[in-house]
Amino acid sequence: MENAVNKRILDLCKERGYTIYRLSALSGIPTSTITSILKRNNAPTLPTLQKICKALDLTLAQFFSEGFDTLTPSQSEYLTEFNRLTAHERELVLAYIRGINDSRTDLPESSRS
Repeated sequence: MENAVNKRILDLCKERGYTIYRLSALSGIPTSTITSILKRNNAPTLPTLQKICKALDLTLAQFFSEGFDTLTPSQSEYLTEFNRLTAHERELVLAYIRGINDSRTDLPESSRS
């Protein structure tokens, strides 16, 4: 029976389009270690889980939360797609969004929508 921590790791990797190899590269944890944890169904140590969370761009609190139940379906879709981007792509997207929002602050409120 798969433990909840390992299931969450696998679900998050799938959600982001990450392979075990990519998770290994991003976390600095050897692929063999990640594979061993998942195949033997052992929960990772806290330091290992912290590295995995960092690679998944999550805090430990976010990792252990049940999800983002307060998000609308479109917000959830945006977040899912955003999480699949590389760090550089995320920076570009955020710069683009900030640019849109900054340009909107120059408009009178009546023309914002």
